[in-house]
Amino acid sequence: MKPLFFAMIVSIIFLSPCCIAEEKTASISVGLSSDDPYNWLEDVAGDKALTWVRERNAETAKELEESESFKTLQAIILKILVSDEKIPIVKKAGAYYYNFWRDALNSRGVSRRTTLEEYRKADPKWEKVLDDVKNRLYVLTPGKGGSNGGLLVGNMLIQYLHLQGAVVCSAPLLDMKRYSHLLAGASWMEEYGDPDKSDEWEYIKTFSPYQLVKSGAKYPPVLFMITTRDDRVHPSHARKMMANMRDLSYDVNYFENIEGGHGTAADNHQTSHLWALAFAFLQQKLK
Repeated sequence: MKPLFFAMIVSIIFLSPCCIAEEKTASISVGLSSDDPYNWLEDVAGDKALTWVRERNAETAKELEESESFKTLQAIILKILVSDEKIPIVKKAGAYYYNFWRDALNSRGVSRRTTLEEYRKADPKWEKVLDDVKNRLYVLTPGKGGSNGGLLVGNMLIQYLHLQGAVVCSAPLLDMKRYSHLLAGASWMEEYGDPDKSDEWEYIKTFSPYQLVKSGAKYPPVLFMITTRDDRVHPSHARKMMANMRDLSYDVNYFENIEGGHGTAADNHQTSHLWALAFAFLQQKLK
């Protein structure tokens, strides 16, 4: 059995109105490098980019969905997701305990909260949570091995390749040269630094997987997963990484879910499909 690196980062992100990414009015062409042949993949909904996405999705679906275990895996996962016998995982914020819940009545999920006193009961009362300012639901987003964790996984893939048997990289930050110009990226510069400043880029480039890919390496098999409508991590991070590694003839798979949000699917059926793809990929590559 090859060593397995399967990073599972289950992050609960509480988005208040101030941290919901605002739609950018400026062109994403700001800061583009003219020597990057994959810049066109930053056009999220462009015909050329989406045609490329559909082609990669079809390749991955053909390889993984036709495996003997895929349908069994998806059925097991879907049964778990739709079961009423679930324990609500909560995140404390102030005096309340928050939970993102899916069931037959809320197939796309609902954000809700309760008190500690209620949570201790066998059948607690839950209150749906609304943003009083903009009258929208807060989003409690569970992510898997992605986002900031995707940056970690990307670096393990490229810089610690000898330790990995196979890698699943979901909703990842990978192009740290461009991240600050894409979607919510500018709000993370305090954490990562400003890549447009030469002195800071000298450090940032040491953990930017996209720029560190090289030919002739023995990278482990990798599956990149992203959603087109992710409003935090731009899908071009995974798109460009996939395109680059594919052109260098590495063992790479890619699947981009058109619906859903940051690292999530739109409903339980899509969620079970994505999980089944990931597990079928690992089963196949780690034999």
